[in-house]
Amino acid sequence: MGRNNSNNMKAGVIAIVVCAILIAVSFSGCVQEQVANKIPVASFTYTPMENIYTDTEIAFTDTSTDDDGTIASWSWTFGDDTTSTEQNPTHVYTTVGEYAVTLIVTDNDGNASEPYTATITVSFVPPTADYTYGPMVNITANVTMITFTDTSTAGDANITSWMWDFGDDMNSTEQNPTHLYTVAGDYTVTLTVTDANGEVGTKSVTITVEEAA
Repeated sequence: MGRNNSNNMKAGVIAIVVCAILIAVSFSGCVQEQVANKIPVASFTYTPMENIYTDTEIAFTDTSTDDDGTIASWSWTFGDDTTSTEQNPTHVYTTVGEYAVTLIVTDNDGNASEPYTATITVSFVPPTADYTYGPMVNITANVTMITFTDTSTAGDANITSWMWDFGDDMNSTEQNPTHLYTVAGDYTVTLTVTDANGEVGTKSVTITVEEAA
């Protein structure tokens, strides 16, 4: 009998097929992010900031900002039925009182700011105290009688009272007093004037009094 060889098999070829799958991603384009326009911020300063009277010219200075553009227009209201479109206006109030000054600015994109407001107090023009005296030299204690002459000027109202302080615990309410110093030394003479509106002005001068020879 012939030998049965179990290994007697034909050699074959095994084909391995690899399939590749290509996944394609298509980008149709980018979307540009829209950035909102920033509104401008209104602000201002003014001078003077105190002692503002009915004849005081106030200078307003615009300090507004716009982070992403430029400021194109200004709208001022002064609280007395007057307005301005200047960037840096000036204004004079003719009546005493408190006034709300408001600025609104608009940028180059047409966006308006929130209003910025400051309150200004306007007072009556006070009187200006002033005086002369004589003699101005060779003033001797217990000898020289000094004559004081009021040269004050009124503000918005007439001057109604005068108060003189001679610096030696003596005073006078006369408009044009005289005074005799009894002790040598330096004395500060202060005149205080008050007008019909209750506004006050003061003036001080130092006088030297010598000992008698």
